[in-house]
Amino acid sequence: MLSSRRVCPLAGCWRRHGGAIRVLAAFPRTAAERKVRRCARKGVWANFVANPVPDNPEDEQLDATAPARCGNVVRADFLQALLAAGGDEVGSGGLLVRGAIITGTLDLKGLQGLPQLALRRCRLEETPIFEQAELGRLELSWCALPGLRADQLSARHGLVLTRSRISGPARLVEAKIDGPLRLADAELGEPVKGATGTTEPRSPVALDAVAIRVDNLVGLDGLTAWGAVRLTGVRVGGTLSLRHASLHFGGGVAVAADRIDVKGNLRLDHSTVEGSVSLRNATIGGGLFCAGTRLYDPPLAGRHRPWREPPDALHEAKILVADQAQIGGDVWLSGSRSDDELPAVFASRGCVSFLGATVNGSMVIDAASLAAADPKDESRRRIAFDAEGLRVESRLTWRCNPPEGYVDFRYANVHRLDDRLSAWPGDKQRGKSYLTGLVYEELLGGFSTQEDLKNRIDWLKRQPRYTSQPYEQLARFYRNSGHLRHASDVGVEREKERLRNMTGKDLKTRFSRGLGRLYGLVAGFGYRPQRALTCLFVLFALTLVPLMWAESKEHISPSKASEDVDVVRVQLDRHVAETSAGQAARLAPLEDACDASYPCYSTLLYSLETVIPLINLRQAEYWSVQSDDWPTRTLRGWLGISSILGWVLVTLVASTMLTARR
Repeated sequence: MLSSRRVCPLAGCWRRHGGAIRVLAAFPRTAAERKVRRCARKGVWANFVANPVPDNPEDEQLDATAPARCGNVVRADFLQALLAAGGDEVGSGGLLVRGAIITGTLDLKGLQGLPQLALRRCRLEETPIFEQAELGRLELSWCALPGLRADQLSARHGLVLTRSRISGPARLVEAKIDGPLRLADAELGEPVKGATGTTEPRSPVALDAVAIRVDNLVGLDGLTAWGAVRLTGVRVGGTLSLRHASLHFGGGVAVAADRIDVKGNLRLDHSTVEGSVSLRNATIGGGLFCAGTRLYDPPLAGRHRPWREPPDALHEAKILVADQAQIGGDVWLSGSRSDDELPAVFASRGCVSFLGATVNGSMVIDAASLAAADPKDESRRRIAFDAEGLRVESRLTWRCNPPEGYVDFRYANVHRLDDRLSAWPGDKQRGKSYLTGLVYEELLGGFSTQEDLKNRIDWLKRQPRYTSQPYEQLARFYRNSGHLRHASDVGVEREKERLRNMTGKDLKTRFSRGLGRLYGLVAGFGYRPQRALTCLFVLFALTLVPLMWAESKEHISPSKASEDVDVVRVQLDRHVAETSAGQAARLAPLEDACDASYPCYSTLLYSLETVIPLINLRQAEYWSVQSDDWPTRTLRGWLGISSILGWVLVTLVASTMLTARR
């Protein structure tokens, strides 16, 4: 057979010796094979389908289960010999066969420089082998075959497997395809009934295309796969499209595309995936579009897969993993986009993770239904959306349905945040939104009115536990946008929430909590300086009135122990003796009977110096209340208390001024 002649790795060397031609001459050819040879020399299709319609091949169907007819049976060895003969037997159009049943194994392993091979609506009884082969173009469209072995295949003008049914694994590991790779509407793998009555894939792998290189697009639209689709390390020069696909690998990674490098877009629109999708460390030059995609992973209870280790709880919970991904365009996890025909919503049952990812465009999460793997499990916090460390250079739109589970936006950085309060899970009693470290420059979801401010504060209270950074970030945004009053209101709410979360019962904690509440009442935690000024004015009035009473009762006397005291006393006595106006004259001596060496008494200045001890008006130093009756003793005690309260209030006013300045 031909396998014994593959001693030279180049088919051209074999052709120079005429080996392939001698094998063809030795073949006892059937009528079908003679037809294939005649058409191959002309480079036209060898048709074995009744009434072929080349312009609309979808109208023709080959029954893959039908018995072989003598008129359309072609041996794989014969096709192998034709291809090896190359230009001597195959025209420029290549070897084109439609509607044949190919028996035996089509083994082209290691052959180089082969022409185009196109098989349409054919049934291959054995798995074809194209490992390390080099062809102009390989097409197996509308074909039925038990498997495909094409590791390290080189196809100069593309690989087409459109609408084919491959019941076993399709292997394309490290293949190099210069043209497009098309598997549109193909069926890979085969479903079987499990022990519990569930439908499961027969083989764990449906498509193994690890580390392939495709210079053009990869079209997997409409693909049905029973088993894993492995695309790890794939490099695609165009778009990778997986729209309207149906992928089944429950309990495992249905699409493994870690470290994938796609120059264009990656599209999963309107696909249904049973299992998880892994895009760890992916590099996508365009956008990631999952409009109308449905992702879910049924529980593993009652199912046993001998080829796979049971995943840990964290891995099992993640349904879409794009950790550390670099995405050059937009990310759409939403309903149908404007260019789609089918209205739908993005739905996930498991954790959608963009941990540490970078999105250079916008991220749109709208008309989406997000749910954790088991949101009712109270033993641990189930995450529905994990965006810790996410960076979005443009807009983040968060207008989905309230997620069932927790959302994590810790240390995320977005330029503009467009959200609505109802899209965030949890409430004041049970917070489910992690917001610590979230940084944004603009808010587009409503913020200017008083009602918007109330909603924003309610949003911050949906954290599982109190942290101050989200309040500081919101206050910073309000200050930068010119809403200073809103910024101070956020600061007040931050301090109130901090005191509310001081749950210790020791004496130190209780004292700190009480002092903090007093600070909030008197000065609004430093954000209400007018409160402290009002308290200071009230204290001034409460000090001024008793001093006016003491002055009217002549209880105010000089207190400075110096030579000036006697002089002042003589002047006061003389002034009283010379005055004949009675009570009106008794009110004047303290103000008039003094000179430059001794300051005159002023009730207003005395009260001001008592309430604001920082200033020295020389009133308390030279004048005092001298009577010994109980009202006067009470007044002296009140003046001391007023001085202490004045120190406290002045300090609070200064701190509020500094806080307001910050």
